[in-house]
Amino acid sequence: MSLFNKNLSRGERDSRTVPKLPLKKRVKAAFKSRRFRHGSLAALLIVLFIAAMVILNVIASLLVKRVPALSPDLSPNSLYTLGEESFKVLEAIPENYEIELEIFATELACAKPDPSIIADDYGVIPQAHEMLKRYPQYSNKVKIVYTDLSKAPNAAAKYGDGYANQIKNYYVAIASYKTDSHGATALAHVKISSFYDMLPVLADDSYLLTAEEQVVQSLVETTITSAIKTVCQTYIPKVAILTGNDNRDSGNIKSSLNSNGFDIMAEDINLLTQGIPSEVDIAVMAAPMRDLSISELDKLDAFLANDDKLGKSLVLFANAAMPDMPALNSLLEDWSLGLTRDVVYETERTWVTEQYNYIFFNAAYKYEPFAKDLGDRSHYVIMDRPLEIKLLDAGKSKAVLATTTGGVAFSNKLAANLSSVTAADKAERITAALSARTVYDEEKNESSSNILLLGTDSVYASLYFGSEAYANQEFMLNAFNELAGISEKQIYIQPKSLISKDFEASEAQADAIRIIFQYALPVLLVLAGAYIYLRRRYL
Repeated sequence: MSLFNKNLSRGERDSRTVPKLPLKKRVKAAFKSRRFRHGSLAALLIVLFIAAMVILNVIASLLVKRVPALSPDLSPNSLYTLGEESFKVLEAIPENYEIELEIFATELACAKPDPSIIADDYGVIPQAHEMLKRYPQYSNKVKIVYTDLSKAPNAAAKYGDGYANQIKNYYVAIASYKTDSHGATALAHVKISSFYDMLPVLADDSYLLTAEEQVVQSLVETTITSAIKTVCQTYIPKVAILTGNDNRDSGNIKSSLNSNGFDIMAEDINLLTQGIPSEVDIAVMAAPMRDLSISELDKLDAFLANDDKLGKSLVLFANAAMPDMPALNSLLEDWSLGLTRDVVYETERTWVTEQYNYIFFNAAYKYEPFAKDLGDRSHYVIMDRPLEIKLLDAGKSKAVLATTTGGVAFSNKLAANLSSVTAADKAERITAALSARTVYDEEKNESSSNILLLGTDSVYASLYFGSEAYANQEFMLNAFNELAGISEKQIYIQPKSLISKDFEASEAQADAIRIIFQYALPVLLVLAGAYIYLRRRYL
């Protein structure tokens, strides 16, 4: 008879029920059951899988920070890719040096636009931050630290009072730490910049123009790479900008030198009221519009003489708008240089920029050290209305830049009539010259003071000073390096355009990503699920 026969009485059914086991035995039996074994195995697999995913995610995050290939740059303009110049600088970091990029903001703040900026459609702060994060990926000698000035207001004091008073939010300190032979590490050099310096768009009025009119560039790589190179130098030449004579602007020269291994004094030197500090190596005077006083001439003489030790340089830019300057000319004549009031024109058509008709032209290199690494360039320094320079003593002064033999000079007071020029009027016209004085010490070591005179300040005009189409910036950096005794080649990294927003994949990259995530990954998941189902079905 079936135990489940409904005709049985309740008593009969109860008498045939299997006796209930004690709790202890039931628990023991449950742990030995097939269902428990399978369920435990499944739970264990789930826990192990989740743990593996967490560990894999942590490892992947660490690898992405250190391995560039795992965080590819998908932006069309390669906003986040370091160039060859940067790789060379990182490889050249001395063995006993460590580089620290201290960002004065939190990492979270750097990942979003600066809230103080009214309009930041390009998200330039996060873009700059992403580029900075590339440096530790390519060199284990570089690290990034974040400092919140609201929590550590005196954090910048370690760089000195001058820098401590300058550093604010979104500033970046590029510092080198040198380890000596005894294993002690100390701050060697530091350069200060900021996201606002590296991203001119943040302060550029053109940023408010339409997309077609904007010229939006990033100087992050240029600034950081050159700063790393600078703080690894054992010698950093100090440059002072001289003012007090209604001088014209020299901003492009200052920013270029600051990015290429020179220490620009934070405050300009007003020759009317100040002397030139003894630590200055090169003084720059940009197109004075008022003649110098006797006191100012004495200060320049004392600077160049340097207590008869020499070793100083003056770089003087002239301008066709300058008035007659007998005092300044007396200083130049003392150095075998003559600055005329004649404006130079080029008549050799192949050397002239057409839209400017004879006054905007290429200048030939006449002094090899300043033309280093530029000889194979198809273009030369561009000059605009330079004044002619005379070599009063060819043994003490030498030409640096000049026209072809088709150069002509017209008095600055006369309108140029090129149609009346004859062959007799044409000659090579010097537009930049160098004069040097040299002394030798008891050990025959040479020391020289120099005056570099350029017939125009247009050589560093914004229109072409930073353009790859012209060699003006490279030429000027060569000149300053030579005057400072720096043999290393200068750094020039073309600014990156910020017109394209954030990470944008190309069409081929987008297709590859779509195939992986839309087709390949789902198919793999389905196959994995089917395999697991079939395996468990027969357990």
